Formats: sequence, structure tokens, C-alpha cells
Amino acid sequence: MSWQTTLIMIVSGLSLSLFSYQFYMGNTPNIAEELYSLKLQIIYILFIISGFLLAFLKPKQEQYELTEQKAYHLGEQIYNRDEELEKLIEVKNEFLRNLEHEAHTPIVGITSMGQILFESYDKLTDNQRRKGLEEIAKSSERLSSLVNNMIDLSKLLSLNYTLDKKSLRQNSKFLI
Repeated sequence: MSWQTTLIMIVSGLSLSLFSYQFYMGNTPNIAEELYSLKLQIIYILFIISGFLLAFLKPKQEQYELTEQKAYHLGEQIYNRDEELEKLIEVKNEFLRNLEHEAHTPIVGITSMGQILFESYDKLTDNQRRKGLEEIAKSSERLSSLVNNMIDLSKLLSLNYTLDKKSLRQNSKFLI
């Protein structure tokens, strides 16, 4: 119920009560009636004061409830963000744990093949040397790709990174 409705009900109730009192009691002056009338006036004044208090305190209560709802909602958002942050930290930690393996694998391939080629170059056939060099090239490409991805990731983490957008149009058709 709004405070305006409460105020209207109090005023109309007061008016109807006064009208009913005058109608049933009449206008005969009597000391008992005057005392009774004074009591009624005090009661009506208290009703008016309580009505005004209700009219002005009710919005404060609604505002307090709204503030409590907002606080609860924000608390839920903070809780959800904390959970999301924990998941992201776990993904980051898994990435860092796998990084050692991903970087170590191509380095081992390059190092071991280079060492074999160096130590037994004369003992290997041309085909074996070619396969060894091919393995070194593939491992170098994987390592280079890993390093480039890490550099791109570090650029994304900094706020100074800008995307270089280029149009891929050729004769009004998009390249696929």
C-alpha cells in the first residue's frame, strides 16, 4: 500500500468519524460531552500523527528493503565472480604446468637429432641425415609456434596491444 493511499484513508476516516460523532451526539453543550470531545480530539490527533508517521516511514522501510535486496544481489555476483576467478586461475595453472612439457618436447627433438647428426654424420646415409634434418625442422617449427603463441598471449595481457585489422576482399568476394 502506498503512503498516499494511507494518508487518504486516514483523512477520510477522520472526517467520517467527526461527522458521525456530530450526527449522533448532536450539538447540545454538556460538560461530559466536552470532556469526551476533548478525549476524542486527542485520539484523532494521535491517529493523524501515527498516519503521518506511517506515511513517511513506510518509504524508508521500502528503501531499506530495496537496499537489502541490492546488497544480496551484489553479494551473489561477488560469489559468482570469485568462483569464476578460481576456475580461471586453475586453467592458468594447468597451462603453466603443461608449458614445460610443450616447450621441452621440441627442444629435446632438436637437441637429440642435432647431437646424433654431429656425432655420426659420416656413418649415416643421405636419407637418414635428411630425415634427421627434417625432424629438427619440424621440432623447430613447433617450438617457434609455441614461442609466438606465448608472445601473443603476453601482448593480450598488456593493455597496449592493438589488433591489426585487414580487409580480405578480392573482387567483392570474401576469401575463404
